[in-house]
Amino acid sequence: MLMLALLMCALMLGVAVWRVWTDGGWHAWGVLAVVGCYATVFVMGVLRYCGVLAPVDDGLTTQSMSYVPQFLSGQLVSVVGGVFVLLHAFVAWAVWSRMGWIRFVACIVGGFLVAGVALGMLAGSTPLFTEHGMGGLMAPVYSLFGLCCATMAVTGWALGLTYAEFCVLGNNWLQLGLVVASALWVLWQWVRSMREHPSRIGAVGIAVAALLALAYVALYVAMFRHYPLSLNAAFHACVSDLYGLADMWGTSYYVVNILIYIIAFLGALCANAATIALLRNPSRRVAALVLVVLHLAVFAVVWLRWPAII
Repeated sequence: MLMLALLMCALMLGVAVWRVWTDGGWHAWGVLAVVGCYATVFVMGVLRYCGVLAPVDDGLTTQSMSYVPQFLSGQLVSVVGGVFVLLHAFVAWAVWSRMGWIRFVACIVGGFLVAGVALGMLAGSTPLFTEHGMGGLMAPVYSLFGLCCATMAVTGWALGLTYAEFCVLGNNWLQLGLVVASALWVLWQWVRSMREHPSRIGAVGIAVAALLALAYVALYVAMFRHYPLSLNAAFHACVSDLYGLADMWGTSYYVVNILIYIIAFLGALCANAATIALLRNPSRRVAALVLVVLHLAVFAVVWLRWPAII
């Protein structure tokens, strides 16, 4: 199964190279860059699994990798290998068929969310959560959290990072960095739309988009100032903050993680992507403005609660 996954990975990379050869342009090169980065990480993981690269000795990584349903534990390697085979085949088909970025990301993220919830529904709970009595109706939520932890642990392990290091780099800096970049892109699209079709709505849109971009940049700077430079120290400080938010919102640490790192993150990215799509048509500026205003309002209601912790 591992060899098949590697062959499908090579096929995926080959199709991406073919796209550059036949289509050219920044879009094809972007696809090749993304596929190439993923293929590199996957091969590093395979080499580390085979003992060619030094393994990562980290207790949190081992614990996070164990967040899998009991009915999968005995055949986990085969199941994971099969998942990678299907994933690589899908990516190869998506690149070959020239699937759009939004549809592709929606398929990947949607499949991940469905898998996380389905594992909880099929198994009823996960091993670690069973020890803490966290099964029942909330099992899908905890299973999704566990799948996220396992994914981050495996990715960090492949890169030679501990679980704490990858969580800080991936969840805090990379995720929020992507949202900041998308917010700045929204602002640029408003400016570009205003240059091509001047109007009062365009001017208001630029002002609101500038506030939204400034808010996310300020949050990013605040996180840099709040968390220590040491990745391990930043991880423990972030965990403490998340527990504080859980107490404030009257929920659990696991639910807060899903709300922030999955729902809020994807919601912000999708809102910005939808705004950019609307701005391509000047007649849809009003809808784009409404969406940006709603996004800014949600930011004010949710994210500005963070200073109560820090």
